[in-house]
Amino acid sequence: MLIWARPSALWLLGLLLPIIILYFLRTRWKSMLVGSTFIWRQLAGHNDGGRRLRRRSLWLLLLQLLAALAIILAVAGPAWRRERLYRPGVAFVVDVSASMSVPDGPDGHARLRLAEGVIAEELASLAGSAPVALFAASVGLEPVYGPGLDRAALLQAAGGLRPSDSGLHEENIASAWRAWLAGQAEEWQLVLITDGCLIQGGRPLAEANGGRFRAGLVGSQNAPPSVGGLLLKAVDGGVDAVIQLLNSRETAQSVVVRIERDGRELFQESLVVQPGWQAYVGSWPGSVQDGAYHLRLEPVTATPGGATPGAPDSSAWPGFEYRLAVNHVPPPRILICGPADPLLRVLLTASGAEAYAVAGLPGSLQPGDWDLLISTEEAIPDGLPVDSLTLGPLAAAASAAPDSVATDLSPLPAGLVPVDSGASHPVGRFVDWSGFGAVQPLRIDVPQGGSSLAVVGESVVAAAWTTADGWRRVSLALDAFGTGFAMSPAWPVFLHNVLAWCRPPVDSQSAWSLPAGRALERAVGPAFHSDGLSLQRSGARATVTAFSAGWYEWTDERSGEAVGGPLAVNVDPWELDARPRPLPPYATVPALARFSFIELDLSPWLIGLACFLLVGEWLLWQGARRRPVHEALR
Repeated sequence: MLIWARPSALWLLGLLLPIIILYFLRTRWKSMLVGSTFIWRQLAGHNDGGRRLRRRSLWLLLLQLLAALAIILAVAGPAWRRERLYRPGVAFVVDVSASMSVPDGPDGHARLRLAEGVIAEELASLAGSAPVALFAASVGLEPVYGPGLDRAALLQAAGGLRPSDSGLHEENIASAWRAWLAGQAEEWQLVLITDGCLIQGGRPLAEANGGRFRAGLVGSQNAPPSVGGLLLKAVDGGVDAVIQLLNSRETAQSVVVRIERDGRELFQESLVVQPGWQAYVGSWPGSVQDGAYHLRLEPVTATPGGATPGAPDSSAWPGFEYRLAVNHVPPPRILICGPADPLLRVLLTASGAEAYAVAGLPGSLQPGDWDLLISTEEAIPDGLPVDSLTLGPLAAAASAAPDSVATDLSPLPAGLVPVDSGASHPVGRFVDWSGFGAVQPLRIDVPQGGSSLAVVGESVVAAAWTTADGWRRVSLALDAFGTGFAMSPAWPVFLHNVLAWCRPPVDSQSAWSLPAGRALERAVGPAFHSDGLSLQRSGARATVTAFSAGWYEWTDERSGEAVGGPLAVNVDPWELDARPRPLPPYATVPALARFSFIELDLSPWLIGLACFLLVGEWLLWQGARRRPVHEALR
């Protein structure tokens, strides 16, 4: 069926008539006298063309009319519309999280191989005309096949799936599914194939597809013993290794524990792991040194000849290994600009930081020079590449970002006590602002996107925000020195919160020992690099995500010197308790076939036709000019 987007434009067809009129007006008719004798008749035949329409001129007129017609029709927006029946499709979303690598079944293969059988059964019950698609789900949703109709190709693609080392991030998968579904014309029935090790039980995905959801569960056996963590402690004359073990099976399991550092064995012991979580302590002489510590579990298999370490059917389970990277973590470096209260330096030093004091702001700073700058008198320039804390009314002018309203430093009425603003922000956590007592402070305005920390009446006196370049700012328009607040427990809590917000707190063992698939914030320098991480930088920090378990290296630059060390990535600890779990029941809505209109826009074709006709007219006109006069008159 032909439809028009702008049918009123068809009135422009009346413009064809002026084109015809102009053609005849511009045609010059001529006459000439010819003798009556027959000898002049042939000459007259060659020169009386001006008294009749010329064939080539009519072709030019026709091409002009057709080109104008095509342009007018294109302006009217023609489209060819037809109905189409869209049959519902079936999308298989296969859980490829780490728990799907549990050895399951009589042949000892991973659970992921069981998913192929579930997909084959589902495909056997589908009509041949129903489209199908395959996705792999872990940290995100990855399209593997389709949409298409080739069942054999989908099964082949399912056989190539491999489990990851991450968990199943249901919110991320639900968001990706909505985005994919928005580009599809038909409804889709979603089949989630999983072992049920889901934090939210599949509810986000079911809601994202409008209830057109069902689950295919795989797995019948619990996971083998797993390592959940390793912590090294220095004791007198040696090292204690606190090992967290999980046995999700119903009976005790015998294992051999081995710990190595940089390829050198430090500890080996046979253990019997009871069901549930257990903590074991292993010791060896020496000290906790920087390096790569690798813990391995070897399950003991009973054989006629005795117990034998190692289980061939369980060698693919990633929970048998745990990697611990021990790196030197330097203390935070803090620069205090302006008069500093002695108690402030004592509190900062007691928290493990290195505090230095100068009279005023330094002339220039490079990213990474300081972890925090505290100013008690001067405002912090907007583009200063360092996280900062401004204390007191003299420095409160720094609280106004370029896109905020001007700072109002007029005094507030006296006798009011600062209170928490009620906003949830890490800097204001557990801070009791009433220690200031009744004050007469100055008000500041919260920059766009910032958070208020404390208020007096309805005016903000403390705020925290992040600049466009990722640098974090905290401003307190109250004079804390010499007040009850500086002597209260809230003052060191406030300083600790500011430092922890600007530099994420880590130790030598947790800094670069990361779980796979989880986004964590770390303090890094401008030259930080690691092949095993995905980084999103923001100021002096970066959100790092590792996707594959294993050993990597990191490098950085600190105080002009190159530094680096090992980086360990382990399987997501949530995946270790890989007991198959049934999903909660959901109200299932069937996917239905639906009619939809398909429209083909004809305007581009008409515009192309008009261009073709105009080019043809120009070529015909140029050809007429080059031909001899006696041939052009024919």
